[in-house]
Amino acid sequence: WSLGAKWRVSQEQFMAGTKNWLDNLTVRTSYGTTGNEPSDWYGYKSVYGTGVLYGALSGIYPSGVGNPDIKWEVKDKFDVGIEAAFLNRFSAEIDIYDELTKDLLYDYPLSRATGVTSILTNWASMRNRGVEVQLNAMLLRTKDVTWSFGINATFNRNKVVDLGLGGDTLFTTNTGMITEGMPYYTLFAPKWAGVDPSNGSNLFELTDGSLTHSHAVALTNKQLIGPSDPKVYGGFNTKVTFYGFDFLAQFYYTLGGLTYNNSAAWYEVGSTAFRNMRYFAFDNRWQQPGDQSRVPMLSTVVNIGTGPSSVASSQYITSKNFLRCQNITLGYTVPKTYSKKLNLSKARLYVSVDNAFTWYNRDLRELEPESGLAHGVGANRITTGRNILAGVQLS
Repeated sequence: WSLGAKWRVSQEQFMAGTKNWLDNLTVRTSYGTTGNEPSDWYGYKSVYGTGVLYGALSGIYPSGVGNPDIKWEVKDKFDVGIEAAFLNRFSAEIDIYDELTKDLLYDYPLSRATGVTSILTNWASMRNRGVEVQLNAMLLRTKDVTWSFGINATFNRNKVVDLGLGGDTLFTTNTGMITEGMPYYTLFAPKWAGVDPSNGSNLFELTDGSLTHSHAVALTNKQLIGPSDPKVYGGFNTKVTFYGFDFLAQFYYTLGGLTYNNSAAWYEVGSTAFRNMRYFAFDNRWQQPGDQSRVPMLSTVVNIGTGPSSVASSQYITSKNFLRCQNITLGYTVPKTYSKKLNLSKARLYVSVDNAFTWYNRDLRELEPESGLAHGVGANRITTGRNILAGVQLS
């Protein structure tokens, strides 16, 4: 359910003196609730699986633990906003929101001694608060030439309010955790301190400031690296028309936030023969005492957790700032005096480029800046390809 109200302030009598420059001023507010049903239709039931052997005989096994108390996830959202338009050229919208998610659905991890790995629960509460801003401007407008520009930005702050069954902290991976009072995706890992120039081994900084070569020791001294959530994200666009030509460019961006480059950690490890190695790792590896390198000595040690090769740590945690040109389109509309001769109301030629370019942190290597798995871990997916399309529109 939801409730909303809107007040068109610019239509009030006391605003009569602003009509020559103020086109619209509106204040609005709303409050509502929405629900998400459990993704597992049978999450409330304990289930059995097949495809296993009991000795030499076919067998079944408990494959899932049911939770009879499972219920819908509920979101309560409050929003207040202002809309304004000026001089028939400029407009702005500002929204402030507060969203509380209760009874968050989550596959809560269980000890493998139980025979299963998780149970679906309503285990936590999480809050998102933020501001959304949108600005539009008609910068130039004549009979034959127009130029418009628009930009939007979202500033969102996420926080885990209550972990419920999880206590105050739930550790999830070697590089991430969920804890009360922090953003849901928070990177928490051994702090990498570079490569030891004397022997090519990784160095890790412990919480007391001392250094160690042991990743096992560093795992017991994990440190808060930072949130995965961006500080601000949004997009902007511009459109120009000029004597029959039209040009459109659309961009979107993310600023702030961290990601664990799982792809680099996997393909820049030189300790196992069955993995391909990137040029970056080969070109920047430690080779002899005194080398100042970003990649440790390549080794035949299979266990990457104890060898000098790369291990899960802040070494591969990096900023995921990026700016992507989502689309560029250039077109030309044939004058009607010519198109009418062909019995056409409109004839337009155009060329369009999707994902024209992306500026991003080069420490991401080839990792797609928008890719992501749970808990701030970047998926092993290369950057999105570029598409070029040319065509003719006839009507």
